[in-house]
Amino acid sequence: SSVPTPESVQAKRKSTNESVTKSAVLQDDDELKLQLAAGKTYIVEGVLFASAGKNIPDLRIAFAAPTGSDMTIGYLTDAVLQNAGGVLTQSNVSSRRIQVPTSSSIPIVIKGTIAAGSGGELKLKWAQFNSSTNPMTITKGSYLAIQEI
Repeated sequence: SSVPTPESVQAKRKSTNESVTKSAVLQDDDELKLQLAAGKTYIVEGVLFASAGKNIPDLRIAFAAPTGSDMTIGYLTDAVLQNAGGVLTQSNVSSRRIQVPTSSSIPIVIKGTIAAGSGGELKLKWAQFNSSTNPMTITKGSYLAIQEI
C-alpha cells in the first residue's frame, strides 16, 4: 500500500465537538491531523475553539510531528488571561496551562512552522490540564492548516 503524496496546501476543519473528561493524558485529536512530506517546510496555522464546563479543567495542547522534524509552533489566547501563550518546539511535549473561563468558549490561535524530517503526520494532541469530571471540549469549526514554503 503506497502512501499518498501530501498536497502543498492542506486544511482540516473539525466537523463535530470532541470532549475529554477525567484525563490529563495527551490524546490525538480525532480530526486535526495533516500529512507532511519528508524534507519539506510548512507554515502551520489554525484556531482551536476550546469550551469549558461549569468548573475549569483548563487545557493542554501539543503536536506530534514526524521523526527529525524542526518545529516552532506558537499558541496564543486572550492576553488578559494568565499563561496566555507559548511556543511548542518538541514533538509530544505539552503546552503550559491554557486557561479556559468557566462556561465559555475561547479561541486559541496557532501559528508557526515545521520542517519535516521524515514524512508522516502532524497531529494535534490535547487533554485537560488537570483531570476533571467537567468536560473540556474542542468544538466544531476549529481548524488546522499547512502550506508548503
